[in-house]
Amino acid sequence: MTDFELTERSGESVGSEELKGQPYIVSFFFSTCPSICVQQNQKVQELQKEFSGTGVRFVSISVDPETDTPDILKEYAARFNADPDQWLFMTGDLTYIRRIGGEVFRLAVDEKFHTEKFVLVDAQGAIVGYYSWPEAKQFDKLKQDIRNLLTTAT
Repeated sequence: MTDFELTERSGESVGSEELKGQPYIVSFFFSTCPSICVQQNQKVQELQKEFSGTGVRFVSISVDPETDTPDILKEYAARFNADPDQWLFMTGDLTYIRRIGGEVFRLAVDEKFHTEKFVLVDAQGAIVGYYSWPEAKQFDKLKQDIRNLLTTAT
C-alpha cells in the first residue's frame, strides 16, 4: 500500500493524492488520550502557528476510530484552534489505519497506541524523516527541514 484515503472531520474523504503538492506532517493520536496526545497536538498547534500561510499541512490520524467520529474530531480540533484548511483530523476503519501506519508511514500503530513521532512528507509524497517531538533538538530539526522543503518548493 502506498496511497490511502480517510474521512476528515468535515465528513469528506481526503487521500494521499489530494495531499500532494505541498509538504505535510503526519501524526497519530486519539481524542480520549489524557496526556501524550494533548501534548503532541499542542506541538502541532505550535507548528500550525509558525507555518501559517505557507501551504504546509498537518494530518492527524486517529487510532481510536470507533470513538473518533467526524463530529468528535470537530470538537477535538476546536480545542487546538485547528485551521480546517491546514490541519486535517482523519478517521476510518482501524484495520485500514493499522495498514496506513505500517505500510505507508512505517510506524506501528494499533487501537489507542501510537508512537511519539511526526512524519515529514514532501510535496511528491515521499517520506523525508521521522522526528521524536518530545525531544527539543528533533523538534527543531523538523522545523528546519520544513523550512528547507518550502525553500526548495518555490
